[in-house]
This record gives sequence, structure tokens and C-alpha cells, in this order.
Amino acid sequence: TILTEIKTFSSSTIKRYRDIHIENLKENDANLVEQILKNLMRMIFYLNDIFTIYDIELIEGLLFISMIPLHNDYPDRQIAFFARGIQILNNQLVRRGLNE
Repeated sequence: TILTEIKTFSSSTIKRYRDIHIENLKENDANLVEQILKNLMRMIFYLNDIFTIYDIELIEGLLFISMIPLHNDYPDRQIAFFARGIQILNNQLVRRGLNE
């Protein structure tokens, strides 16, 4: 299964992938990149069966809120993150019938 593939994906493979530079690709590296992209696509399709778009939007809203303290040097950006996060989370409350 895809979960087994994820668990057995070795850190050495990930390190090899991280060190690949597009301009220096060799045939073996290109094969490795192709293999990794295929595995990522399988993971995406697998996760698509578990999570709905609404679950992902909920996470997105939480991410916007979590970015606020990381941008304390840009108050306008903090307001934008807050407004967008609240907008997304409010939409999720409505969709889930929890806005009472």
C-alpha cells in the first residue's frame, strides 16, 4: 500500500533528492526524480480518499492564523492573514453547520 511505501521511503533517498540540481541532472538523477514524483502523485491520490476539500480548507484557515505571530514586523500583513484565516474558518463553520 501507499502507507507502506511512505514508511519505507528512506532518508538516504530523500537526501539524494534534496541534493539534485536541475542544471546538473544525470540520467540516474532524472530517473530518481521521476520515481519520487510518481510516489508523490500516489500519496496525493491516497490522501484524496481520506481528506475532503473542506478538511484541507480548514487546515488552510488555521495556517493563515498561525502565520500572524511570524510576521510581527509587518502589521498590515498580520491583519491580512487574520482576515483571510477568519474568512476561511467562518466558511467552514457554515459548511459544517456549526455557526449557531
